[in-house]
Amino acid sequence: MYLLQEHIRETTEKQIGVEALNIAKTIASMEEIITAFDQEHPSESIQLIVEPLRQEIDAAFIVVGNVEGVRYSHPSEDKIGHKMVGGDNDAALQNKQAYISKTIGSLGESIRGKAPIVLDDNIIGVVSVGFLTAHIDTTIKEHIYKWLQYTIMILLIGILGAIAISIYIKKLLFNMEPIHIAKLYQQNKVILETTEEGILAVNHLNQITTINKSAYEMLDSTHNQSICEWMGTKVEHIFTPEIVAQEYIHNLELSLDENIIILNKAPLVEKKRKIGSLYTFRKK
Repeated sequence: MYLLQEHIRETTEKQIGVEALNIAKTIASMEEIITAFDQEHPSESIQLIVEPLRQEIDAAFIVVGNVEGVRYSHPSEDKIGHKMVGGDNDAALQNKQAYISKTIGSLGESIRGKAPIVLDDNIIGVVSVGFLTAHIDTTIKEHIYKWLQYTIMILLIGILGAIAISIYIKKLLFNMEPIHIAKLYQQNKVILETTEEGILAVNHLNQITTINKSAYEMLDSTHNQSICEWMGTKVEHIFTPEIVAQEYIHNLELSLDENIIILNKAPLVEKKRKIGSLYTFRKK
């Protein structure tokens, strides 16, 4: 969390610094600001220009000063006419540089954009646009708090979703654990393989879905097809359409591949809906 907060703070301060610098450059190039320096009382015009701009961009301050660093504008009008605080004007007033600085002024520590005011290639003043770091920290904390809220909300939704899916799957599996399902599968496999009766299960399309070894031996004693190849085969290839059409059959005697068998049939039902049929048969 600390690393995330520091990363957000660093990124935010860079963005705010660039924004402050761009605004300072724009104000420094405004014709109204430059011409105001020739007036007897520059602060009267400059304050009226920059203060509405400051409120619009929600900056802590926009200070316009002369070459001596005397303020012509400030959010607190009683500080107009006094020296600018921070000691970071030299690069703008002496070297015509526009830059970003971070220092402590009369309102506290701030991120500042500095730009020189130039007339006929001569520096006549400086513009300083600042955003308080305390306000930045508050904004960062608000963003992190919102991020935590969203993260916790998403986490809770994920947990609830996982629980709901788990309950649904368990319901589908008759509340059995995976180990119980594995044991049941092994038991059913053994039962199918060791039962002497032939067992065929078909789906609603009359395609074979289950066939045990005894059924395979009676259906294909010469093993022309593997037991796997019988899966998906239509049961009409084994029994007559009349037998397939019947819902129930009890001890029907009929001929099947050189064998006389006794056939039984019953529907497979799930939630009152027929999903297939079960055929069981044995040699007479």
